[in-house]
Amino acid sequence: GGGGGAAAQGGGGLPGGGGSGRSLPGTGAGATWAVAPVGSGSVRITYIIPPAQPGATAFVALTPARLLDTREPTDITAGNVVGAGGGIDVQVTGRGGVPATGVAAVVLNVTVAGGLAPGFVTVWPSGEDRPTASNLNVTAAGQNIANLVTVKLGANGKVSLFTQSGAHLVVDVEGYYAPTPSAVRAGRFKAVTPARVLDTRSGVGVPGTTAVPTDGQVDVTVAGRGGVPTEGVAAVVLNVTAASATAPGFVTVWPTGQARPKASTLNVTFVGQNIPNQVIVPVGADGRISIYTQSGTHLVADVLGWFTDGMQPISRSGLFEPLPPARVLDTRAGNPPGTSLVGPQGSIELSVVNRAGVPSVGAASVVINVTAAESTQPGFVTVWPADQSKPTASNLNITAPGQNIANLVTVGLSTTGTISLFTSGGGHLVGDVAGYYISA
Repeated sequence: GGGGGAAAQGGGGLPGGGGSGRSLPGTGAGATWAVAPVGSGSVRITYIIPPAQPGATAFVALTPARLLDTREPTDITAGNVVGAGGGIDVQVTGRGGVPATGVAAVVLNVTVAGGLAPGFVTVWPSGEDRPTASNLNVTAAGQNIANLVTVKLGANGKVSLFTQSGAHLVVDVEGYYAPTPSAVRAGRFKAVTPARVLDTRSGVGVPGTTAVPTDGQVDVTVAGRGGVPTEGVAAVVLNVTAASATAPGFVTVWPTGQARPKASTLNVTFVGQNIPNQVIVPVGADGRISIYTQSGTHLVADVLGWFTDGMQPISRSGLFEPLPPARVLDTRAGNPPGTSLVGPQGSIELSVVNRAGVPSVGAASVVINVTAAESTQPGFVTVWPADQSKPTASNLNITAPGQNIANLVTVGLSTTGTISLFTSGGGHLVGDVAGYYISA
């Protein structure tokens, strides 16, 4: 299907129906056709592809690639740490597979390496004021911790990073969003009910129930599982957790069949730790992804959704609208009014629509950075559409009282535009919206 065009006048028909203004097979909802005679026994079929709403973008997944590592003497800080209260601008366009032009937002895995003290890191479009939002939290000196970040680009193709307490900073790009003037086939997000596709503790997705050893790798089939179709899939969105780690180290996720990239997905800082991170990864050979662990750990992966490829029908559904980072939840400050500390085994329902740029109509899912703050005891947090049952999956893990820890969450909205958040251990909850996927 090519670009749109005016419907030609006249009748004509196609086998099984004829006429005009109906959906053609393979074009999807909203893409229509018109027929006009052009000669004896011949007709001209014109695809009429609807426009996308202003600001809509389609996602292109990339094999992870490193854009910044301040530990390296050859990088822009010459190997020096970014000081407390300091910031740095990172060129994104034209690097790591990201085009030099035509990019609205990017997906980055941002890592604090050897944080100098407890604090937070914020990522935002260069050239704009730093928002009242954060992307990841450091709880102790020397900690290595990562979080996925979806962020609009500044006009110069850069993003800015701020560290409250000082740290080395590492940035790996996982994909980008390109503006699209019309409905498309590829790059649209499809949410699924969170489903477990890997758990080495119980033999889900792999034979046996042993931890992945030091310098070990597992290949996991994702196509055809957990609501992901067997074909037409460009990439999947997963929440990957290192569980009961045997030693400090890192975990990397990438498409099966490709060389393991010089990039990491999440970091383990102590023996026995449980720590997750969201990842968007292209689907590799035979519908699989590969996961490597440097130091040995059990691995858990929950699929949250997938992105379409060029085999899918033409549609607007699932295109992304990036937004400036904005806080929509902070129970410490009573935002929204009436919210306060959530007790153990407690949950809250949060209305996202009509806030931070998310519209009341037309939003199917949101991308929101969720932080457990001032946690009362160890446990986990789960986020899901408020009109569904709580899934057997978690989005972030708390390992100690008082901990602040964040994870990016992609979650569908209820029919009234709400999500639910559950905390097993109790504590405050913070949420910063980065954008939303449109419903049609």
